[in-house]
Amino acid sequence: MNHETHTNIDKSVFKLSENGLTDTERGKALIELDSYVKKTRNKFMGYQTNQELHYSSELSEYLDVQLNNVGDPFVTGNLRVNSKVVERAVLDYFAKLWNAPDRNNATLGEGYWGYVLSMGSTEGNLYALRNARDYLAGKALWIDSNSNNYIEQGTYLGGNENSLSPVLFYSEDTHYSIDKAKDILALPTFAEIGESRYPGQCPIATNNGKWPTKVPSLPTGSVDLVKLSTLVEFFASRGFPIAINFNYGTTFKGALDDVSGAIELLLPILEKYGLKNRTLQITLENGKIVKSHRNGYWFHIDGALGAVYGPFLEKAREQGIDIGVGTLPSFDFRNPIHSIVTSGHKEMGTPWPTGVYLTKQKYLLSFLSVDYIGAQDSTLAGSRNGFSALLLWHYLARYSYNDQIEKIVHRLWMSENVYQKLRALSDELDLDLHVHRSPLSLSILFLCPNNDIVEDFSLSTEAKNGIRYAHLFVMEHVTDELINQLIMALRQSGAFNRTLFLDNQPQFTTINI
Repeated sequence: MNHETHTNIDKSVFKLSENGLTDTERGKALIELDSYVKKTRNKFMGYQTNQELHYSSELSEYLDVQLNNVGDPFVTGNLRVNSKVVERAVLDYFAKLWNAPDRNNATLGEGYWGYVLSMGSTEGNLYALRNARDYLAGKALWIDSNSNNYIEQGTYLGGNENSLSPVLFYSEDTHYSIDKAKDILALPTFAEIGESRYPGQCPIATNNGKWPTKVPSLPTGSVDLVKLSTLVEFFASRGFPIAINFNYGTTFKGALDDVSGAIELLLPILEKYGLKNRTLQITLENGKIVKSHRNGYWFHIDGALGAVYGPFLEKAREQGIDIGVGTLPSFDFRNPIHSIVTSGHKEMGTPWPTGVYLTKQKYLLSFLSVDYIGAQDSTLAGSRNGFSALLLWHYLARYSYNDQIEKIVHRLWMSENVYQKLRALSDELDLDLHVHRSPLSLSILFLCPNNDIVEDFSLSTEAKNGIRYAHLFVMEHVTDELINQLIMALRQSGAFNRTLFLDNQPQFTTINI
């Protein structure tokens, strides 16, 4: 399937051969690439990736070294050309930022654990849901192997046929990586179990009487807490353990789920049905059987965008700095959550995808040591990019808390300014541009312009409720000048020649405006 559009790049200069390329040919190809990247980077607005990077002057020498952080970040292992000492410093930083307990907490299992991702938050989401599935399904944990709670029977204590069958909940504004992860892991959603086992019994109203594929969202893009709690109670009452993905900075609207508010609603429900805390009987690899005390739920926070800057917005408000109107929900380890993930290439900005995953030691599965690397591999990726940890360290070493407060507050007010400019343009054109900005969001939605403008500014698009939207994110590299260039382009005649979805039906119409 060919999805290429006109990019004004000469693809022929990149063609490789069995003889390689001459210095002249390589130089010509690199000049062509440099021209293309500079052109697209200078107008890049539609995605939440920061293009304002400053690493090459101090870190370029590491392009000629393979830093491989294979295995657990807290075990040095035998592959000594790594940056694990730097990785641990980064993890300590985020543990403090997200109010996680000290790694060396005196209570067994209460300390934090985590690692720097080689992919973005997609890897962290996959890893979190893998842990959630196995944790709730009764697999052995690291802490079980260090337990002295030996028993003689090997059966589950209490519960029913659903007690080891986790069910997943996530909102309609959730990143598509959760869709991929649940398919890879064969982790069923409430909708899948609802339609197969409880058809026609959905406890919330729907247009067709069927289960919604995902938990409905509010217009802001955050999850509807009432509908979430109603759906959770339906399954909790039937003994299913509950896995929930919350979003802190949704992909399109940049919305913040009210994590603390959701937990306040959900914990009494989970306690009512014996899922707040429960005891399983686990058979270890050595054949011994232990009582394993754990939750009957798993709360994961996909903070790919917002988990980096959310704490600095909170600090700004504590200092009396005006950040605009909107509640700032608590999302971190001050709440009874199980895992958080964030991306490094979004708010902070790195030249390739990376991120951070954090949990507690007591939620880790039981992993075997691997003789080949001289360490246990408790991560997902195996070989991991040690340069990524170095990039994150460099950023965090360069910018203080106050620096990061100043940067995010500035961009919030820029976002509000863009929102007001687009509303003014809507009035000027006498056209409803459907301009939207969720509270405390860096994202602004508006009516999708023609394809030339979408491609020129790398805008992201989405069809919803019969309207095709574009959106832009005010990341660090986005300037007032770039915003004005976009406004000028949108003001031109024909800017909104476009194709609309009508009523979510597979039919199209072209409207010239």
